[in-house]
Amino acid sequence: MKNNKGFSLVEVVVVVAIVGILGLVGYNVYSRQQDNKQSSDTSQNTNSAKQSDTVPEAPEIKETKDLGTAEKTVDSINVEASSEEKALDNDAAAF
Repeated sequence: MKNNKGFSLVEVVVVVAIVGILGLVGYNVYSRQQDNKQSSDTSQNTNSAKQSDTVPEAPEIKETKDLGTAEKTVDSINVEASSEEKALDNDAAAF
């Protein structure tokens, strides 16, 4: 008689599949709980901000500098083509 010790390949594959399915379900539940926690924290912060009577004031600026505005315009731009570009234009005109 054969003395079988250990597990068959089919048994191992079935166990790995079951563990994978349980892991997938557990991950989905965990991610849903994280989303719910984040949305409840956000709504709690929003509600506390709505119930607050005081509005935080902006920090006081002690020194300001007038930088003015730059009003320079360009009337025209002159660009001279290089000799290679002129040669390409001449070749294109030949066709």
